[in-house]
Amino acid sequence: MQSKLKPVLWGCLFLFFIAGSAFGQTERAPDRKQNPLRMAGTFIAKVEGYYAKGIESSRKPLSFLASGDFDPEVYGMKLPFSFLASNQNFNYAQPFTRIGISPEYKWMRFHFGYRNISYSQYTLGGHSFLGAGLELNPGIFRFSALYGRFKKKTIPSTVNPLDTLIAPMRYGYAGKIGVGNENNYLDFTFLHIKDDTLSVVDADPGNFKSPQSNVVGGVNMKFTLMKSLVFEGETALSLLTRNLYAPGLNEVGFSGFENLARLLAVNISSGYAMAIRAALNYSTPQFSAGLEYRRVDPDFTSFGAYFFNTDLEHLTINTRFRLFEKKMNVRANFGLQNDNLKGNKVSRSAKIIAMLAMQYNSEKIFSMDASFSNYSINQQAGRLPLEDTIRLFQTNRSIGLMPRLTFAEKKNIQQVIQWNLTRTDLIDHNPFTADLTEVTSDIAMMNYLISFAPISFNVNTGISYIGMRNSIATRDNFVVMLGFNKSLFKNKLNVGVNGSGGLSIVNDIRGNVFNASCSVLLKAYKKHGVKFYLHFQNNKYPENSQQRSYQEFKTNVSYVYSI
Repeated sequence: MQSKLKPVLWGCLFLFFIAGSAFGQTERAPDRKQNPLRMAGTFIAKVEGYYAKGIESSRKPLSFLASGDFDPEVYGMKLPFSFLASNQNFNYAQPFTRIGISPEYKWMRFHFGYRNISYSQYTLGGHSFLGAGLELNPGIFRFSALYGRFKKKTIPSTVNPLDTLIAPMRYGYAGKIGVGNENNYLDFTFLHIKDDTLSVVDADPGNFKSPQSNVVGGVNMKFTLMKSLVFEGETALSLLTRNLYAPGLNEVGFSGFENLARLLAVNISSGYAMAIRAALNYSTPQFSAGLEYRRVDPDFTSFGAYFFNTDLEHLTINTRFRLFEKKMNVRANFGLQNDNLKGNKVSRSAKIIAMLAMQYNSEKIFSMDASFSNYSINQQAGRLPLEDTIRLFQTNRSIGLMPRLTFAEKKNIQQVIQWNLTRTDLIDHNPFTADLTEVTSDIAMMNYLISFAPISFNVNTGISYIGMRNSIATRDNFVVMLGFNKSLFKNKLNVGVNGSGGLSIVNDIRGNVFNASCSVLLKAYKKHGVKFYLHFQNNKYPENSQQRSYQEFKTNVSYVYSI
């Protein structure tokens, strides 16, 4: 099947590339001055040196790296190319195995090659495929269809296999039909994707994954009920056949549905699941509020999407509003979530999620950000009783405050003083496990930045404290930092130097930490750049400490060329 698909795709790709050019000429005259070939991209070459004492080296003493990321464009068609080479590995990616084109003419759009298209979240949700597709949007009507290969046959590596099973080819088709515009629409979507059993016909029966089939039908809608009130909804029903080789329904006593079962590849390994999302949002420039409900059954699957969080029911309320003549913005979210929707798990988890954030800007000197979040999980009995000694009942709580003072003198000298105060707690409500799990973390920082714009010179200094406590250990870090940055020769040369030093106390045992770095960036020409970077770290602890003393030295020189 693959051998038949590729010639057709490449032939159609060539024809529609010519047609797309013709369509473009029909709509507007070509610009003869425009270069038909354009090139953009970046080339980087880097040499790195590394030395460590007291710890195991994490890299080679001397290494090199060369990489490129190029994006040539031929008559509007982009052909991205990238590569990476070093003394540790070499790999490359080139467009001639991932080429795709989507020519357009008026309300018609065609897709050929490697493409990804989204119909809805629960049906076709952006999964890449190799094939062909069509989208028609004449006025308020919407139609789309596609066919292609969604997954290549995979054969595990004999050297280091991540999966010891062979997976077959996966082909399928999808379609959408609807009516409406961006503000009001109703769409019906459908997809049928299945594994090609012929692609593994020669494989060892005990060495390949059972071929599967997936059929998903969905409805997606959006309606503007009033000027500021919008309803959005989506529902999907998924039929998953886990083994195409399993006995059919007629073989186990179900008759009368042979044709339908054959069309949808249904057998005794098939099962269905649903996904529902509904949201109601009210929005104005000064105020907004929303309510969203989401439910995804266990084992809900769509071969047209990559990942779903399943077996959950979620209700969220959110709001946003402005105060004090738009100087303060407030956002708040509150949500309830639970799992074990079918009641077949050993336990059930109920979660409460709450968040409050505030931003205040006086538009003069003072501004501040503040936030509060609370995440709770409470495990409850499911089909079996739950032991209190292992019950999960915890709360993660975080409070943050970040005030700022900004002083500007006719835009020549600017000064900023900023504080950051954060506390994070893990609270365990289970008395049997609280002593081992509860943790409190504190962060307190103050930074001072002064910028001299006329001479392109910046100075940054600060002091910080980071602490962590639980029943087993305590850790406190006190650090002082100083750095400066200077631009020279009309910003063609930039020099930066940073240093920090402090005290680290782990379980009442003191150690010293020191970091220093220097960077030099030279841009003598528009497309060329050379950067030199040097970093030194020295951590020193007494012999009775659990922390290891070590020194680490890193340096690199890199060259960047931008097209």
